[in-house]
Amino acid sequence: MMLSIMLVLCSLLLVVAEVAVRHRERTRTTVPGTRPSAFYRHDRLKSALVRNQDYYGWFHVNRFGLRGGEVDLRAEPGVTRILAVGGSTTFETQVTADERAWPAQLQERLGEALPGSRFEVLNAGMEGYAVFDNVIRLQLELFQFEPDVIIMLSGHNDVSCALFRGRGVYGNRPGQVLPQTKLNNWLQSNSELYNKVKARLRAMRFAGQGGGSEPGADEGEEESADAVRVTPVVETSTAQEQPTLCGPEQYRRDVTSFVALAKTFGAEVVLVQALHRSGADAVSEPDEATADIWRHSRPYAPPDGALGMYVLYRDIQREVAESQGAHFIGTGDFGIEGDAYYGFRDPMHFNDAGAERMGQEMAAALIDAGVFSLEPPESP
Repeated sequence: MMLSIMLVLCSLLLVVAEVAVRHRERTRTTVPGTRPSAFYRHDRLKSALVRNQDYYGWFHVNRFGLRGGEVDLRAEPGVTRILAVGGSTTFETQVTADERAWPAQLQERLGEALPGSRFEVLNAGMEGYAVFDNVIRLQLELFQFEPDVIIMLSGHNDVSCALFRGRGVYGNRPGQVLPQTKLNNWLQSNSELYNKVKARLRAMRFAGQGGGSEPGADEGEEESADAVRVTPVVETSTAQEQPTLCGPEQYRRDVTSFVALAKTFGAEVVLVQALHRSGADAVSEPDEATADIWRHSRPYAPPDGALGMYVLYRDIQREVAESQGAHFIGTGDFGIEGDAYYGFRDPMHFNDAGAERMGQEMAAALIDAGVFSLEPPESP
C-alpha cells in the first residue's frame, strides 16, 4: 500500500515538474539556454531540427528544417536566393525571434541597400555543425533550394573540436553512436523535463573536462596558450593511429570540399570569418572578465589558445577562397565585439543588437565584394 502511494506521489510530482518546465519555457523573458527537444538524431546527419515546430514562440522551423517561415523549393523569378549555412551562430540561439537572426536581418538590409532588387535569405544554420556536417547536409538536402549564393559562417565548432584534445578516440570503435532505448526516444520526443535535466547534466560534465582551466587557474597558462597556437592539435592519435577529424588540415580539406560541392550547383560561394566577443582578429584577451567567459565556455583550452586558433582558421578560409574561386569576407572590421553584441556570458553568439549589426555589415561586405551580378532596374 505504501509503495503504491509513493509511486502515485512520484508520478504526480513528475507531472507537475513537466508542466512547470513547459510553462517556464513559454513565459520566460530571456532566451532559453538549451533547446534539446527541438532536435532529433538523424541517420545521416549529426542531428536535425524537428520540422514544423514552434518552440514556445522563441523560434520556428518550417517543413524543410530551416529556421523561419515557410518557403518554396524554387525561388520566385527575379529573386536572388541566398542560403546561409553554419552552426549555432547562423541559426542564432541568443536572439529573441526569427526575424532577429542575422540571415533575416541580411535579407532586410540587402533590400534597403538595393531597392531595385529582390532577395530571399534562407537560414540553414544548425547547432553543433562543423564544416564537414554542412558538406553532408548540402549534398543531402540543401542543394534542392537551388541558391544563387551560398554563405558559410564557420569556425566555432571546428575550433572547439581541434582544441578538445582526445575527442574522437574510442578504442576500436571511433565515433560510435551510443544506442538508445524506446523509452529514451519517447522521453526525448515528449518530455521537456527529461530533455532539460539531460542537457544540464551534459553541461556539467562538459565543464568538468576543463581540468585546470577554471577561473583563477592562471599558472602556466601563457605557456600552454603558446603551445596550442603553434601546434594546435595532433591530427592522429599516437595510440590508435586514427584520425581525430579535427585540426587545421582537416578544416582545410572540409572547407575545400564545401566550396567545390557548392560550386557544382552554380552558386557563388562566400566564406565568412567567425566573430566573437574578443574581436575577430584578436590573438589575446587582456580583459580578465572576458577571459573568464572564454574559460567557462571552453574549459578545455586557455583563451589565448582559442583566439590563436581562430586566426589560423581565418587564414585557411582566405587561402581556400583564393585557390577555389570563392569570396572571402573578413569580419575583423565589422566592429562586433564586446558585451553589447553578445549573449550573457557568451563569447560567440549574438544578441539582438549583434545580429542586427551583423546583417548590416554583411550586406555591405557582400555588395562591396561584387557577389551579386544584378541587372540595374529599368527606368520608369
